[in-house]
Amino acid sequence: MVTTETKDSSMLIRIPAQLKADLHREAATHGRSLTSEINTRLKASLQPATHPEPTHTQHQAKEPGASWPAVSPLSDAERVLLSIFKRLSPEKQLALLSLLK
Repeated sequence: MVTTETKDSSMLIRIPAQLKADLHREAATHGRSLTSEINTRLKASLQPATHPEPTHTQHQAKEPGASWPAVSPLSDAERVLLSIFKRLSPEKQLALLSLLK
C-alpha cells in the first residue's frame, strides 16, 4: 500500500492588520483562501523574474509567470470608482467583492 502524505507545516507570524486585510481582499479577488493567496505570493517571490511587474492599471487575477496583457488607461469614471473603493474599509471592500462573484 502506497500512501502519499503532504508535509505542510504551520507557522505563526505577526503582520500589520492592514496587510492582513489587504491579503484577505486579494485572496477574495482571486477566489483563493488566505493561506493559498499567501503561498502563491511567497512561491512567486522566490521565482526569478520573467516579466516586468504590472502597473496598477494592469492588475488582473493571473497565475505567477503568466504574461500581462496590454490594458488601456482608466477612464475618468473608472478612476472615480476606484478612488471610492479604496476609501472603503477592508471589510466593506470584501463584502462588495463577494457580491460581484
